[in-house]
Amino acid sequence: MPAARPAGSPLGAWLALQLPRVEYVVFAFLLANGTGALGFVDNRLYAIGTDFPTQFSIFTVLSWPVLYLCFAVFMLQRPALLRRGLMAAPWVLLFPLVALLSVAWSMDRAVTAGEAFRLVMTVLIGVYLGARLSPVGLARLTALVLGVAVAASVLLHLAGVDFATMINGAARGVFYHKNTLGNAAVVLIAAATALLVGRPTDPLGLIGLAAGLAALPFAESATAIVTAGIVLAGTGVLVLRNRFLVLALWVGLLLIVAALVVGVFLALGTTPVELVFGALDKDPTLTGRSYLWETGLLQLEQRPLLGTGYAAFWTAAVDWRTLRVLDLLGQVGHFHNTLLEIAVELGLVGVVAALVTLGLYMRVAWRHLRRAMDRRAVFASLFFFVFVVTGLTEVYGFVKHSTATLLFVALAVAMGLELSQADRRR
Repeated sequence: MPAARPAGSPLGAWLALQLPRVEYVVFAFLLANGTGALGFVDNRLYAIGTDFPTQFSIFTVLSWPVLYLCFAVFMLQRPALLRRGLMAAPWVLLFPLVALLSVAWSMDRAVTAGEAFRLVMTVLIGVYLGARLSPVGLARLTALVLGVAVAASVLLHLAGVDFATMINGAARGVFYHKNTLGNAAVVLIAAATALLVGRPTDPLGLIGLAAGLAALPFAESATAIVTAGIVLAGTGVLVLRNRFLVLALWVGLLLIVAALVVGVFLALGTTPVELVFGALDKDPTLTGRSYLWETGLLQLEQRPLLGTGYAAFWTAAVDWRTLRVLDLLGQVGHFHNTLLEIAVELGLVGVVAALVTLGLYMRVAWRHLRRAMDRRAVFASLFFFVFVVTGLTEVYGFVKHSTATLLFVALAVAMGLELSQADRRR
C-alpha cells in the first residue's frame, strides 16, 4: 500500500508548479530594474525640470533588497542548479573576489565592503539566471523587457511627457538618462537581431529591432549609435563565418571602401577623428571625457598596483585635480571608461582580473558559436561587442546591480552549461 501523502502536499505541489512562473516575473523585473527602465518613478517624483532626480523613492531603495530576498529563496529551492552554474563558469567570480580582497587595502573599507558584497550578490544572481535560461532564452527575455521599455520611452518622448525628456531635448523616456536609454536600445538591437538571425519573421525580433533603431536618434547618444553599427556589422561577419567565399567578398569590398575613405580624407585635408566627431555633433574631448581620462591616469600613477579599493575613490580619494574637472563637468561620479575606473580602484591587479574575465568569455563565446545548433545563440557574441565597446566611454559592466553585469555572467554560465552538455553527448 502506498504511503499516505502529507496533508499539506497539494499546496506544496501547487506552489512548486507556480515557482517557474514567479521566477520569470522576477527575472523580467530584474532586467528592467538593472537597466534603469524603472527610473521614471524617481524622475516623475523628483526630476521634473532637471536632468537628475534629487532623491530616490522608497520603491527604488527597496527594490534590490527585495530582489536579493527573492533570489535567495530561488537558490535555496534549487541549490544544485546554483552549483552547476558556478561549475560551468567559475571564472566569473574572479573579479568579485578581487573586489572583496581590496577591503584589506581600501581607503574607505566600509564603502568597499558594502559595494563588493552587492557586486558578489549581482554575480550570483547572474549565475542563477544563466543556469535557468539558455542563451536563446536570455535573448528572448531581453528583447521582451527592453522592447517594452524602449518603445514606451520613444512614445512618451513623442507625446511630450515632462519626465521623458531632458533639458537639452534628448529623450530619456522611462530611463534615468538619455545615455541609459541609448545603451538599453543597443542591447535590445543585439537581442532582436539575434532572434531575427534564427527566424527572420520573429515578431519579437522585428518589433524589438524597430524600437531600438527608433530610439537611437531621440536619445542622442553617440556611443550608442556607434555601438549599434558595430553590432549590425558584427552580425553579418558572425553569420557568414562558414561561407568563405561570401566572407572574402565582404572583406574585399571593405578594403575598397577603406581606400576610398582614405582618399576622401586626403582630398578634404581632415582626419577621421574630426570627421566622426563632427558627424556625431561631438567636441574632440567627447563631452569632457578626455579630461576625466587624464585625471584618472594621474590617479593610477599614484597607486598603480592595488588602487584605492573597490568603489573607494569617489568617497575617499578625490583630490584637487579631480575637483577641477568636476567643477567643469559637474558631479559625474565615474571616469566614463570601465577599465580606467577599475585601474583607479583596483590597480593593475583589478585590470588583469577584468581582462582575464573578458578573455575567457570571448573564448567560451567563440566555442559556443561554432558548436551551437540554434543560430540565435549569436546573441552571446553580439552582447560581448556591446559590453566592450560601450565600456570604452561608459562605466559598463563589472559593477553592482547592472543588467550588463547580469547578462554577461548569465550568458557565460548558459554557454558553459550548453557546451558541457554537448561534450557529454559526444
